[in-house]
Order: sequence, then C-alpha cells, then structure tokens
Amino acid sequence: MEYSELVQEIAARVSAYLESGCSAKKKLMILTQEHGDICHKILESPKIREQFRTECALMGNYESDCCDCAGVVMFNLTNEALARIVSGVCGTPYTSAAAKALLLGKPVWVPKEEIEILRYECSTPYAKMMYEKLAQLESMGVTVCSYDDIEDAVIGNKCAETSRSAADFAPHCEKSQDEHVNKDFVCAKKVITEKDLINAYTEGANRVLTGEKAIVTDLAKEYARAHSIEIVKG
Repeated sequence: MEYSELVQEIAARVSAYLESGCSAKKKLMILTQEHGDICHKILESPKIREQFRTECALMGNYESDCCDCAGVVMFNLTNEALARIVSGVCGTPYTSAAAKALLLGKPVWVPKEEIEILRYECSTPYAKMMYEKLAQLESMGVTVCSYDDIEDAVIGNKCAETSRSAADFAPHCEKSQDEHVNKDFVCAKKVITEKDLINAYTEGANRVLTGEKAIVTDLAKEYARAHSIEIVKG
C-alpha cells in the first residue's frame, strides 16, 4: 500500500471511529428563542458532553426533531410561550417543539432564571393565573432548576429545585376553592367552537356559560373534557 493510500485509510478509520462514538451518545436538544451566553454554556459544557451530543434547535432553524432526543433544556420561557404551551395553541417553532417534546414524554428542564413569570410578584389575578399555568407545566413533566443545578439535573443527579413547585416561588399565590370554582367565561355565541374553549382556558376559567340553544362543536367538547372545563347552558 502506497503512503497516500495509507494516510487515506487511517483518516477514514479515525473518522469512522469518531462518528461511531458521537452517534452512540444520546442527543440533548437546547431550545431557545434567542441566542445567549447561558444556553451556549450548556451546549459546550464538558460535563454534559461526556454523556450527550448537544444540538441547538434555533441554530438549525428548528428543523431538528426531538423524537430521537433524550431530553430538552428550555430557555427564554416568556409568559406568552408559557400560555401557548399549556393551552396547546403553539403557533411558533419554539412552542411547537416544546409541545411535541411533552407529547412524546421527553424530560424537559427549564432554568428558573429563564421563566418570565417568576420575575413578577403573585399579587394580581393575572399573575396568579400565570403561576397556575407554570404549575400545570410542571405537572406535565417539566423540571424547574437553577442555573447552578441544571447540569446535574440533566445528567440525573439530584436537583435542589426538583421538589419545589411553582407555589414555592410565590408563597402568596394561594387561591381558595370557592374562588376557583366560580371562575366563569361567558360566551353568547350561537355556535361554541374549540377556539372559544381555548380562550376560556387561557383566561383561567373552568366553566363556560352559554345560551340554552347554543351549539357546542365536538372539538369544543373534547377540549372541555381534556381541560376539565364545564359547559353550562342556560
């Protein structure tokens, strides 16, 4: 074998070895709406890369699929994105990717410093509603951790924030049972659609009041059942 052929053979074997080692690692998707230093620390973390090959969805124009990923680390969880994901109305690549990961049962981690609602006091009805949505997101399989704990949480070690709920972040965010039950959404339309139920859910209502002769579509009924919303005619 000539020298040039030997070099090519060695290069091919090294390349194949590196590719096989990389492909053996599980993929960890980094989901963000804008580039920042913090998310790139996760992408480039030696501790994370020992076990995962990291991939930024934004850098790939959200073309990467989370079906084959081991989990997702989310950044830039704005109030709008939180409301979209929880209500199931995901009209952006970012929220759609997050929703798909949750639908597939993928573990999702969010640094608490990246959650917009946690920057506000839970002192207004709207803020209380958003804190409830964050609690719902946690119940769907999302783990909230600090920046310092996110690496250990992803790798599988104990996360200091894992056992904390959204209520722990806002101790004054308690709501009475009666107040919750009486949260109504009045809809005077003749035909009640799924969109109407989504609007009611987004506003934190658990009852929709309609006219006695109002027609409720099948999709609206399914959405109501899935989100524990009572439709009351009268």
